[in-house]
Amino acid sequence: MNLQRLTLTWQKERAGAEALVVHSYYYGKDQLARQDEAYRSRTRLDPEGLARGDASLTLRGVRTQDEGVYHCHVTSELGKTSEHRELRVAAPFSEPQLTFSLSSAGVTLTVHTGGGYPAATVRWLDKAGRDVTAEGATEQQVDEQGLYHITSWVTVPPATHSPRLTFILTPRVLGAPITRPLSLQLSPGLLGPPASCLEIRLAVVCAACLFIVPLAVAFLYHLRQGLAGSRSWRKAEEEEEKQKEISCPIPASPTGHEQPAGPEALGIFGGELEPPRARSSTTQAPSSPGN
Repeated sequence: MNLQRLTLTWQKERAGAEALVVHSYYYGKDQLARQDEAYRSRTRLDPEGLARGDASLTLRGVRTQDEGVYHCHVTSELGKTSEHRELRVAAPFSEPQLTFSLSSAGVTLTVHTGGGYPAATVRWLDKAGRDVTAEGATEQQVDEQGLYHITSWVTVPPATHSPRLTFILTPRVLGAPITRPLSLQLSPGLLGPPASCLEIRLAVVCAACLFIVPLAVAFLYHLRQGLAGSRSWRKAEEEEEKQKEISCPIPASPTGHEQPAGPEALGIFGGELEPPRARSSTTQAPSSPGN
């Protein structure tokens, strides 16, 4: 084929707008002046393949935005022809990661996987093969690169002690589903019935009583000890006052008047009282005149 007379253009369809120029070739070389910015430095044609009539386009760094319908227009000395191809983009999801949590409602199994494209479908099957997806929920979020991250969970009731479930992730493009069987062994009584509000309140009140009653007993004990100590102290003071009254009497005079606290009064503590001395009275007869 004479490449000097070959004109080749790859374009991508756009809804309601002019098609994007992906790659152009004419006059024996690439003509990229009109190439769309989204495909800059990402496309390549094989010159040797063109000589054999192979107009295949190589697209590097594939993105989710590249998905769509592409048209190839060829004009040569043999005539004109056009072909279209649909490009479908897919990215595999990461290995599913399993986590679980326990609650009064049962065991909640959660599976997370991401980095895939496009969105996939999720199903949960029980041991008998029944679809129990409705027992949980599935969320799919898209990141900045357009890749999907899936979080799916299902709750197993407490009555099921040895649940066996199967997680199935089916991509829309890659086709082969990702299947992961799950098996749990639960100890009997691990998941008890939920406590009512009344039971919780009673538990709180009992705990408060167990804490307050010892404090009250200790307080009353210390109060009683304080009162007993105060009474003993007052009684000791009263006894001391009585001792003072007994050991320090003030003697009274025969007339009932208190004697002064002078040396004479203190003399009664020094020895015995001397007996009163007899007083003699002499009566002299009047002398007669002349005697």
